[in-house]
Amino acid sequence: MGVRKGLGKDLSREAAKLRVRLEDYLQEVDELKKRIDQCLEKLEELSRLVEGGASEDKIREACINAFEALSEAMRANAEALHEGSHLLESYAALMLEVARSQKR
Repeated sequence: MGVRKGLGKDLSREAAKLRVRLEDYLQEVDELKKRIDQCLEKLEELSRLVEGGASEDKIREACINAFEALSEAMRANAEALHEGSHLLESYAALMLEVARSQKR
């Protein structure tokens, strides 16, 4: 019985870890959405300038702004993927703890 009690603590610890990792992941996904929205705004601005026949200097500046926004979106995407990998680690640890708790 002592082994099962210890396993219960491990399971509880892993579940708590999953909760924290989920919150971290969701924060990064929110940041990703924000960065993608900003990128889309910059791309729409660039499109309006091109269609409106703006000067080359204005178009060049808008293009750089769009690339910067895209770069930030890509960075945010990488962070979300990184946090998502921690979720996968937690799923695996939880499955293992559940399996261990069923040992007789």
